[in-house]
Amino acid sequence: MNNIINRIDKISNDIELAEFFLDHAKVAMVPGSAFGTPGCMRISFATSMENIREGVKRIKDAL
Repeated sequence: MNNIINRIDKISNDIELAEFFLDHAKVAMVPGSAFGTPGCMRISFATSMENIREGVKRIKDAL
């Protein structure tokens, strides 16, 4: 995640990165710092493969 954080202007931590993806990709993630692992992200895979593919596409497009 740190490579992504450093590539996006005005993103300096995992919380800001989670907000970026929610705003720009409409994909919700939980910052790892909420669980004691800053610089990481938590993503739920408890959905259909179709939804996972769409989410990954949105993340890719936002980058």
